Amino acid sequence: MEGSAITWVVGLIALAAGAGIGALVNRNLYLKNYRKRSAEMEAQLQDMQREQVLYRQKVDQHFSQSAQLLQEMASNYQKIYQHLSNGAQVLCENPPQQLTQPLEGNAHDATNDDVESPRLAPRYQTMDFDTETEMDNNHPPLGTGAAKNPVTGVA
Repeated sequence: MEGSAITWVVGLIALAAGAGIGALVNRNLYLKNYRKRSAEMEAQLQDMQREQVLYRQKVDQHFSQSAQLLQEMASNYQKIYQHLSNGAQVLCENPPQQLTQPLEGNAHDATNDDVESPRLAPRYQTMDFDTETEMDNNHPPLGTGAAKNPVTGVA
C-alpha cells in the first residue's frame, strides 16, 4: 500500500508540474501573440491617421479652390454686368433701366432678392472627431465652431 501511495504522490506532483509548465508556456505564447497583434494594430492606427490627414488636406484644398473659383465667378459677373451697362448706355437710345443702375455690393445683390442664396454649413459642422487626435495645428479643434467657412469667411 505504501508503494501505491508513493505512486499517487509522484503522479500528483507530475500532474501539478505539467500543469504549471503548460500554464507558463501558454502565457508566454499568449503574450507574444498579444504584443504582435498590438504592434499591428498600432501600425494600422498610424496609417489611418496619416490617411485622415491627407484626406483632410484634400478637402481643404478642394474647398479653398472652390471659394477662389466662386470669387472669380462673382468678379466676372460684375465685369459682364458693367460691360452690358456701358454698352447699353453707349449703344441704346433708351437703355433698360436695370442695366443703367450700378451694381451695389456684390453680384448677389443684383440677382432676384426674393430668392435666398444657399449658405454652406461651417466646415466640419456635422463631424464629431476627438480633439486629442488632431494631427496638425492648421485646424482648430473640431466641434468648437472656430473653423471659418471658406466661402463666406464666417465662423
